[in-house]
Amino acid sequence: MVLEQVYLDWSEILTFIDTIHEATSPKDGKNIGIIGITRGGLIPAVLLSHRKPNSQVFTVGIKSYNGTNRGQDTIYQTPSMEQLSTFDTLYLIDDICDTGLTFKNLTQKTFKGLDIKTLSLLYRKNNIFTPSVFGQVILDENWRVFPWEKE
Repeated sequence: MVLEQVYLDWSEILTFIDTIHEATSPKDGKNIGIIGITRGGLIPAVLLSHRKPNSQVFTVGIKSYNGTNRGQDTIYQTPSMEQLSTFDTLYLIDDICDTGLTFKNLTQKTFKGLDIKTLSLLYRKNNIFTPSVFGQVILDENWRVFPWEKE
């Protein structure tokens, strides 16, 4: 089965970020940590941080895909638990919650014990994990291409 590619534009991305920001703002503490999941979550992390002035951005390095093929999660970089435990509010953000495996592994293993909210621009319904907040639900299996991705 060949999947259709659906191209997203910057205005859609900014709308998703605004939706996430509005949904999370009432819960923000004074000291916010935003963790972007490489690679797709890095740009959303920065965009969100510009809407949350009391935030710091971190990255968790994880490789999950080879092209469009899902592989095993390989974590190669994480912020320290000591660093993260100093924040009132922690957000873990990615571009898409596709299968849910990455969020599940990170929240249940890597960041276990932290009160961390999961954020995603897009959430593919009926997977094994539902983010705390997302910009839009997608119901089809088509591949999403983000504006920062190489065509």
